[in-house]
Amino acid sequence: MAGLFSAVSSFLGPERTELEKKLDTALSKENWGAPTSLLREIAEATRDRTDFAVIMKETWASLDHAGKNWRQIYKVGARGD
Repeated sequence: MAGLFSAVSSFLGPERTELEKKLDTALSKENWGAPTSLLREIAEATRDRTDFAVIMKETWASLDHAGKNWRQIYKVGARGD
């Protein structure tokens, strides 16, 4: 049974942290923007060096999307305000 669990875990990849889940929500392709409270939590997380690195990595990855994903690029810019 443990072998099955490790096989599934390796297939799915590492579990996303709470901050990464918040960033996924904030930078999604959905028609609506992220709640202000969520953006505030992400902004406060930038005070920690490790979290800042995660935030910037996700931000730059979102900016690298193709033009058809314009909504994500727009949300990155809006988050930067």
